[in-house]
Amino acid sequence: MILGQAQLDKTERLLRAMGRFIHTLSGQYITGEDVGTTVEDMSIVHQETPYVVGLPRAMGSSGDPAPFTALGVFLGIQTCVEWALHTNDLRGIRVAVQGCGNVASHLCQHLHQAGAILVVTDVVPAKAQRLAQQYAARVVAPEEIYELPCEVYAPCALGGTLNDHTIPRLQCQIVAGSANNQCLRAEHGDALQQRGIVYAPDFVINAGGLLNVAMELAPKCYHEARVLEKVQHIAHTVRTLLDTAAHARISTYRAAIRLAEHKLGMACQTTVGGTSGLDTPAAASVGGDPERHPRHARQASGWGQAPYSREALHADRRPTAHAQRRIVHAK
Repeated sequence: MILGQAQLDKTERLLRAMGRFIHTLSGQYITGEDVGTTVEDMSIVHQETPYVVGLPRAMGSSGDPAPFTALGVFLGIQTCVEWALHTNDLRGIRVAVQGCGNVASHLCQHLHQAGAILVVTDVVPAKAQRLAQQYAARVVAPEEIYELPCEVYAPCALGGTLNDHTIPRLQCQIVAGSANNQCLRAEHGDALQQRGIVYAPDFVINAGGLLNVAMELAPKCYHEARVLEKVQHIAHTVRTLLDTAAHARISTYRAAIRLAEHKLGMACQTTVGGTSGLDTPAAASVGGDPERHPRHARQASGWGQAPYSREALHADRRPTAHAQRRIVHAK
């Protein structure tokens, strides 16, 4: 992680230094594009280390993961709306989007096309205005977003926005967005449940981008159709978590943690036994049946809807793995 302001502090020298440091970890850490960085930035990092995913497609890589992250979040929102509001129609559903970055832009496109009513905010007003113009959204100040009456609050900025100060202010029925670490602490997932707010845990709903870049490490290399298959499975996982949490009378956050711990435990057991543990899918794995990944990084540079195609994913675009390997995003 690099701390700083991307517009002021990010330089080629800094990115290359990061690449050299990542290289010292010998593949135990594999980086990729995320908040404050771009696919082009990853090309610079790649000059110092092969342990980079999400490079430009011209280099034979998977490119920008944002469209896949956004698609998974969109499908998760659809699932939550159907589960909580008993409708599979997003027309007229009010969605408050916090953060107007790359993923949020793609998400707003999906929501707008589905007929949702959008309200957006960002600490950089120009970003919010851009999405407002593109998708007929209303812009509000950053602090107003929490108290905005809506069906869905979609946190798509930085983490920790679900906390002691914000949860009591929420006037939504569903929380589902792309930001990482949305709950400041585990008990905030419980607080959402106590308020009767349906929560799609972030590390489940926003997994699409990670599924995309992880496919680069599959034995047969990157295959977009296979990625789309896995991303669409996110809807099933979200539905399973909602049902499991309701049956067990626990928060969806706790249910998701249990699922993650179970899968990690199984992966560790099978690794010790001599196999990767990734050949057998769990009933509610985030991306369906995971791909088996090679031991070393490649050295090159829910419901009744039609499956998303490559064309739909990229329409109108504008200018785990092995138990001992972690694919993470540069921040």
